Amino acid sequence: MEHEGRFFKSRAPLNAMRSPHGGPAILQAGTSPKRRVSQRITRDGIFVIEPNPASAKAYYDDIKSATVNARRRPQTCKVLFGIQPILGGTVDLRRVGEDTSVALMASCFSRRCSGRRGPGA
Repeated sequence: MEHEGRFFKSRAPLNAMRSPHGGPAILQAGTSPKRRVSQRITRDGIFVIEPNPASAKAYYDDIKSATVNARRRPQTCKVLFGIQPILGGTVDLRRVGEDTSVALMASCFSRRCSGRRGPGA
């Protein structure tokens, strides 16, 4: 591999195995309905956090079904589920942790979508 670019240059062999499908893996994070259309057709893997087993199964089944409808084998699109364990010494403490987590995620999402940055944004 010979490369000279803005951030680095390299004159060494690339000693990595070729991927099974001949190109880089394309992964997607998120579950928005708008993104699901492209995920079903073009993605090699999707990372998603679903809050309960029933919704996770429904999401998985939807992606696999749509992958088949796009004339791809279902195993060509992996669904990678993440978890968010929330621990507390009591049920009340766990609920406080869960509420805090949801509030922080909503705050980060609105800040990212509105273009605001920094403390108090």
